[in-house]
Amino acid sequence: MEPFVAPDVAKLKTKGDTPGLIKALGYQKDVDVRCAAAEALAEIGDLSAIDALAAALREADETVSRAAANGLAKTINPRAVDALISALDDADPRVRARAALWLGETTDPRAVDPLIAALMDRDVYVHRGAIYALVKTTDPRAVAPLFAALKDEDWAVRCSAVSWLGKTADPRAVDALVAAIKDESNDVRRSAVHALVGIDDPRAIDPLLAALKHSDDWMRSEVAKALAKTTDPRAVAALVAALKDEVWYVRSAAAEALGSVADPRAVAALVAALNDRDPTVRLKATQVLGKMGHSPMQQ
Repeated sequence: MEPFVAPDVAKLKTKGDTPGLIKALGYQKDVDVRCAAAEALAEIGDLSAIDALAAALREADETVSRAAANGLAKTINPRAVDALISALDDADPRVRARAALWLGETTDPRAVDPLIAALMDRDVYVHRGAIYALVKTTDPRAVAPLFAALKDEDWAVRCSAVSWLGKTADPRAVDALVAAIKDESNDVRRSAVHALVGIDDPRAIDPLLAALKHSDDWMRSEVAKALAKTTDPRAVAALVAALKDEVWYVRSAAAEALGSVADPRAVAALVAALNDRDPTVRLKATQVLGKMGHSPMQQ
């Protein structure tokens, strides 16, 4: 008897052999073959593969299940979306979480209500997946749940909601982000800082300047980096002051940020930073001055 040879997924894909790839998707001896088959089926986009990919969603092996979910998300067809929506009711929370996450890639409006319902799931990863998916939609139905997510007990959910706020034109966004600067999570606070700068709203500058005096060292560092993107003249004075911060990486961040500011005060402050007690700050000041066309050797 001749030894059984594993399916050649690359060859099957080249031929567009959907039945062969579906068979390879069930090849239990090699996980890599099954994953490659799922990815190939997604690229081919043959609608006859939807049922096989939907079944593979429930594979015990996580990599195969993930590849199947990815495949369904890339198959632009209502039946593929239906399969992912149906998987939100699966008994296995891992399947539900993957389905929620990949529904965000479909941009299908039919997915919005099921994803909002999935926010009530008791599994934290399903909950996160639903939020990650809703963040990617512009559907107005997602606005209220995303604002509500700012008070979620899961920091990752709050972080995703904050990221979304930085991209929305909703007038409530600035106030919500200002509140998020005081969040207990470092990641949420930092996301709020960058989102506020991205919005470039005059109401954001005072909270940002106040955050530059935050007790969290990394927070001050992130604010300094973020202020490089604002055009408000008050940012220059704040960054110059930050060059005297007690923490070296805050001073370094301030020096780098000042390099983006066309202001004489920035040059004078950076020249003074050439004598900083920390070598990293001195190097950063040297580099920034060079980029600004001011040779440190000439100072």
